[in-house]
Amino acid sequence: LTPQETYHVSNSGKAADHLLKMRPGDTLAVLVDESGKLQSLQYAISTTDTLIVERTDTNQFESSINTKLVESRLNFAQGTIETSFWNAGLKANMTEKQIMSLAGIFG
Repeated sequence: LTPQETYHVSNSGKAADHLLKMRPGDTLAVLVDESGKLQSLQYAISTTDTLIVERTDTNQFESSINTKLVESRLNFAQGTIETSFWNAGLKANMTEKQIMSLAGIFG
């Protein structure tokens, strides 16, 4: 990116402030045209929110945040512990992480 493009992207709106919180290892998806001019960029803020900065028809940049809808599902299961909590979790086809998470709930 040119210094001018960087400046215009940083002033493309309040949503672009999320770029100031980037950390080493974060990824930007950048789209440039044939002449090398920046057209858009995307930055994953979280698993559900993505910052999008796009060049407009007036050659300015606008920023917005695209939020994915998250569907929550509840599930119910029950069982009887006959040997150990760990073995009962394995018998119920739980992962080790799920067993440890559940163990944390019961102390």
